Amino acid sequence: MTPRDNLIAALDGTQPAWIPYTVNQEFVTDDPVWETLFAAGLCPIPYVSTVREEMSEVERMIEPFTWQGRPGRRVTLQTPVGDISQVEIDGWVQEYYLKSPADYRVMAYIVRHTRLTLDSTRFETAEREVGNRGLTLVGVGRSPMQTILVDYAGLENFAYHLTEAFTEFYTLAEVLEEQLLERCRLTATGPGRYLSLLENFSAESWGAARFRRYHLPVYARMLSILQAAGKRVFPHCDGQLACVAEMLSDTEFAGIESLTEPPEGDMTLAQARAAMPGKILWVNINVGSYSLPPEQLRHWVHDRVQIAAPDGQRLAFEISEDLPTNWREAIPVVLAALREHEFSVARRSNEL
Repeated sequence: MTPRDNLIAALDGTQPAWIPYTVNQEFVTDDPVWETLFAAGLCPIPYVSTVREEMSEVERMIEPFTWQGRPGRRVTLQTPVGDISQVEIDGWVQEYYLKSPADYRVMAYIVRHTRLTLDSTRFETAEREVGNRGLTLVGVGRSPMQTILVDYAGLENFAYHLTEAFTEFYTLAEVLEEQLLERCRLTATGPGRYLSLLENFSAESWGAARFRRYHLPVYARMLSILQAAGKRVFPHCDGQLACVAEMLSDTEFAGIESLTEPPEGDMTLAQARAAMPGKILWVNINVGSYSLPPEQLRHWVHDRVQIAAPDGQRLAFEISEDLPTNWREAIPVVLAALREHEFSVARRSNEL
């Protein structure tokens, strides 16, 4: 069984030969050590979209900009109804597009004037590059509220805007939902069975009541489209989940991707498995765990497997948030520990 086939078995909820271990492709460099790790079973995961976006009646201007003494750039979107801009330093947004109701009106105009079309080129390229050692995830964007929070307003502004509840806030959310559902309809007709909803969700920003109000209805509508096409969707939830875990368990998501134990998250694997017994848990290993001495790290891996997947099913591990500084030494330990489970998983299968 190739690493690709093994991961597919896990993501389909069937029996893999060993618990898969994946790494976000963006962490992979030309260091030859990576090829050694892939040969040992590490599975690279590129994320691509099969939908192309084309804005009309919108001009994008980029100019150098200094922010608090640091060089960066200002990105301005110019439209017939007004302009919005954000400031970026080293790829990180320091000042977001949405600061006022007027900015929300401009962004709604931009979304309405963005044309979506199916384009499988990037997916096909990524699949050729990873071959049998990896698997390409198709990105379908974020839900409307997460898009506003993560991409357009930032946490501080978003908190104020959600509280103020001005009309333009909800209008943009509605327009974004229409766009998301169109993206889902296009994605449903394209290649790729395994999809990522890149929520970057953490429940402390929402709470259970707002999650139920703003997220669950959108999830139900998009999943009805994608499931009808045989797609399996994994939301990227890398933060706190305890207060919404049972609601996530009731959705039609195939599993939860980037689930992270404390201290980054707020659920142990035992708690996550109890709250979401039927979901595939695609677990981001805490970056601090990689600093354990090799034998302790080995036992840490074995303990997690016994807790979350004693039958070897509905579990995968990954590196999705931070690449540990000692990755060359630590990743082989995790791989070896998981492959030590290979015989016990196979034996249990033979005994059944």
